[in-house]
Amino acid sequence: MDSDPVPTGVRAGATEVPAAVAAAVTEEFASVLDLPTDRVNPDADFYAVLDGVSQQKLELLARLEDRFATTITDDEAADLHTVRDFAGLLSGKLQR
Repeated sequence: MDSDPVPTGVRAGATEVPAAVAAAVTEEFASVLDLPTDRVNPDADFYAVLDGVSQQKLELLARLEDRFATTITDDEAADLHTVRDFAGLLSGKLQR
C-alpha cells in the first residue's frame, strides 16, 4: 500500500521541506516581526526585506528551538536569513 507523499511548503536547495515546518517557521517570523503571515515570503530576507533587528532574530531562534525541540548553533544561525533557510535547517534536524 502506497502512502501519500508528505506535502511540501518550500524547497531548500534540493530538499523538499514539509509544509508543516514551513508554516511553523512562517508563523514564528510573522509573530516576532509583528507582520501578517501573508507578508512573509519564503525568500524574504529577515533584515533587508522584513526589517528585522538582531534582538528579534534571537527571539526567533529561541522560539524555533523550543517549538522544534532542537538547538541551532551560532554558526548555523549566522547563515539563516529567510524562511526557506530556517525551514531547510530545521527539516534536516528533524530527519536525524
